[in-house]
Amino acid sequence: MSKKKFTLIELLVVIAIIAILASMLLPALNRAREVAKAISCVNKMKQFGQAGNFYQGDYQDYLPYTAATGSNTVWCTESGWASTYLLGQDAYEKNKTFFRCPSHSRPNPQAKYENYSYGSNIDFGAVIMWADQLYQKKNSQVKKSPSTMIHIIDSEGVSGDTGTYYAAFYDWNNFGTRHNKRSNVLLLDGHVSNATILELTTVNNDFKWGINPIFGNR
Repeated sequence: MSKKKFTLIELLVVIAIIAILASMLLPALNRAREVAKAISCVNKMKQFGQAGNFYQGDYQDYLPYTAATGSNTVWCTESGWASTYLLGQDAYEKNKTFFRCPSHSRPNPQAKYENYSYGSNIDFGAVIMWADQLYQKKNSQVKKSPSTMIHIIDSEGVSGDTGTYYAAFYDWNNFGTRHNKRSNVLLLDGHVSNATILELTTVNNDFKWGINPIFGNR
């Protein structure tokens, strides 16, 4: 008996069915991939929170700085507190993408802090804002609840996909809303939440920025 061969029409029908199934599955796969990236981002932020706790334990309860006085050191560079506790200075060169969010486009393994994906709350200490003086508070001096005090958020950079190392209440165009139009947010108590730009910039809501009393209760 001779074997029956597929006709050209039958072959085209099979190909069309496969194409339809692929078009239905690919969006779901892409969504699953983005969810996995968002989870990886959350896990990185939790590590930042743990490192911040280590810093407070080693430095008499002082909050981990955003930028260190009189140097080019910021929290996520080679000698910054996050790199020191999580990577060690010797391992930093091999882990330059550690401070890149998996969902941040065009990752650059050679980047310095201007190309990083996470911004530390500028109220935790910033050379630029306080005339080259490190502004630091102790955790016990923070009047707002640690569960609402923003520590680190996804950042983008004001010039597009350049990233930055700090985040500020007034600088909303720096927020990186790359997880379904929301930013992952590390709070001072160590838990990670997520929020829209509106939620991050609305006064007297579940997210607080201000430690410096000059800026009031925001």
